Amino acid sequence: MGIKHRLIDKTGSLGRRLHKRVLLLACITLFGLAVAIMISLLGAKDRLERQFRVAGLTATHAFDSYLLDVRSDLVATAAALSQTRDKGNLMRQLIARRPTLFELELIDPAGQVLLQRSRAGRPDQAPRREQPWFATVRLGNSYLGPVDFGEFSVPTVTLAAPVTNELGVFSASLVARFDLTTLWNIAISLAVGDSGYIYIADERGHLVAHRNLRLLYSDATLEQQLGLSPGDIGDGGLHYYSSLDANPVIGFGMRMELAPWYAIVEQPLEEALGPVLVRVVIMLLALVLAWLLVRSIVRFTRRQILQPLEQLREGVDRLQTGDLTTRTRLAPGHGELTQLGNAFDHMAAQLQAREKQLRQSLTEATELKNLLDNVFSSIVSGVLTTDLQGRISLCNLAALRILGYSDSSGLVGQTIGGLLSPLGQLVLPHVEGVMQSHRPVIGLEVCAELPERGLVHLRVNLSALRGAEQTQGIAIVIDDVTEMKQMESQRRLLEHMVSPAILDQLDPDRLELGGKRSEITAIFADIHGFTRISEQMAPEQLVGLLNRYLGAMADAVLAEEGTIDKFLGDAIMAWFNAPLPQADHALRAVRTALRIRSAIAALHQELPAPLRLSFGIGIHMGDAVLGLIGTQERIEYTAIGDDVNTAKRLQEHSGINQILISAQIYAAVQADVEVRPLQRIRVKGKQKPLEVYEVIGLKNRS
Repeated sequence: MGIKHRLIDKTGSLGRRLHKRVLLLACITLFGLAVAIMISLLGAKDRLERQFRVAGLTATHAFDSYLLDVRSDLVATAAALSQTRDKGNLMRQLIARRPTLFELELIDPAGQVLLQRSRAGRPDQAPRREQPWFATVRLGNSYLGPVDFGEFSVPTVTLAAPVTNELGVFSASLVARFDLTTLWNIAISLAVGDSGYIYIADERGHLVAHRNLRLLYSDATLEQQLGLSPGDIGDGGLHYYSSLDANPVIGFGMRMELAPWYAIVEQPLEEALGPVLVRVVIMLLALVLAWLLVRSIVRFTRRQILQPLEQLREGVDRLQTGDLTTRTRLAPGHGELTQLGNAFDHMAAQLQAREKQLRQSLTEATELKNLLDNVFSSIVSGVLTTDLQGRISLCNLAALRILGYSDSSGLVGQTIGGLLSPLGQLVLPHVEGVMQSHRPVIGLEVCAELPERGLVHLRVNLSALRGAEQTQGIAIVIDDVTEMKQMESQRRLLEHMVSPAILDQLDPDRLELGGKRSEITAIFADIHGFTRISEQMAPEQLVGLLNRYLGAMADAVLAEEGTIDKFLGDAIMAWFNAPLPQADHALRAVRTALRIRSAIAALHQELPAPLRLSFGIGIHMGDAVLGLIGTQERIEYTAIGDDVNTAKRLQEHSGINQILISAQIYAAVQADVEVRPLQRIRVKGKQKPLEVYEVIGLKNRS
């Protein structure tokens, strides 16, 4: 406080005070440059974290996508084994389709080998009861084992899935051993900057995929070589250490979702921090140059500014005593200060004339106030005027009625901030803004709870109240739009209950029950596992989680201009091609399903692992009756028909994160959508099995 007081002391001479302020400005400038250096360093850290996080997300997404594809293929094969007699041929097809599979076995519940298909040509009929996957698969769960380097020349992993019979009872285990060369290729193809790289390690610290094959076959863990475990590196922050190649690097780790592995991103320290060091050196040079510039400014102010200012100060002192004949008579050569002295001399000569003009302006303002009083009383809108201090000077009868005042005595004389709470606090900032900028505020919407009237909606216009030469206050015009806002709120509430496209076609005065037949594409999307997780959560948390999943589904439907029929607990029903026709309604439904898949994948990035639920989707097209169903007291706009039920049955047969479409949908979208044919399924209400396809994605048209 002592140094600050000496620098900004207001009791010394003008010259000395100016000199002190120049020094204060110099200190602020130097401090600002120092802060800029710190901000640059912190900004570089943030940019590195964003770069590494993006690289980690890209890597884990690519790795998880590959593992999900392999696991889905194995699970689909396990499901198909229960429906075919030629199990050996089906297993050969899987090995032919997956070049990375070394071995495929079908194991009975006792652990005996039923069928074995191997690229290595090494039959082994020993019991499998002691294998780590045996107990897990018998319980109906899939199994992903640790990485193994001992049996084959490349890193391999074991994946097992249960096989059930027609009654859904466990009947066998399908076990696959596949190599991880595809993950190795993915890892070495992902680059970070010019020379950064990405590799994979399991939770024990053994390498799974690395660009250096020599390191890949090492038995040493990351903690033994780096002093850090994969979990330490994957804690969400940046780490500095020596890499496996003994080079200083900055590292960042991210855990994968489908396997207990980590994607580790490393970038050489020189490449990561090089640009930052250059900027810091440049800022240091700027700091030195700023100091030299400040010294020259201080010398200049002493000779060319402080002395003329002293002369001006003496003239101001004489003017304050009432001597209007005072003159500074500054010598030429001091630039703007000489001009300032001349202006001061001219100002002293004009003071008496200005005083007379101010008195005349006051008289005119009084006359204007009397005129406004007569005009305001006849205006339907509420009108208020304020003076320059924000005190209300005039009001008309409409303003008293709108604001709930009985007479003007309770309104005139108080400030805008003193209006009925909370109206005054809402309007006051805008009044101050108009007072400062002289720019009008048009159409300001204010909602307030007034003691005399209750909740009201007001539209307020504010503008500067100008006299002959200057602003005299603020003019405020208030319109009561409460009834109009109530009608708009009722309309918005209906739009939350009924699709806007449907609402536009309904006439409230001519509602009739019934509907008309239309061809639509129906889509049902359901959240798997929600009933299970609901037993573990509080009702408030459960509703919040359900809304996040259903909200992601609803946004996907609306993005493709579909109509949401209803929410069915943890599921959603929607359709396309009604009430407005859509030529590509089948493709829109498929794109909606893919959007749901992407939205839920993005939602999983924000949720903890126990709350990451899967989904199932069914899509079918056909005729349905659309219209108003119910009674005159309670109606609902919905779609009814056998084809709508078929879409629901397809959704009920969908697996984890699976999108099922019927043959009719496939015929309409086969040019644009990549699918995988599935076994025909039997659904309730249909005598013949349905031809079903699983949607993989949109075809890449290049």
